[in-house]
Amino acid sequence: MRQADADAARPWLIRAIAAARAVDDRPRLAEALATTSIAENMARRPEVSARLLEEAETIAAAGMPDPVPVAVIQAKAVHAFFAGNIRGSLPFIGKKKPAQT
Repeated sequence: MRQADADAARPWLIRAIAAARAVDDRPRLAEALATTSIAENMARRPEVSARLLEEAETIAAAGMPDPVPVAVIQAKAVHAFFAGNIRGSLPFIGKKKPAQT
């Protein structure tokens, strides 16, 4: 999504999800779901984004041979940001949460 055009990216992202499902490639499926989640947030469809991110997190939590794809971590941070939860996005960008007073 170099041009930040979620609508143009959507058909390609849907193909990536379908291809990963077809061959049961769980790491690539998690990445495709997470990337599509980011696109849906950019397109102001937070409900769709949340469902995609939840599925990506479920796949990642079930254990994969590789570490959690960075796309899943990135999507979690982006989702928190779009939801207005800046504090929720801080752990994903390497910053500590501010101390609560």
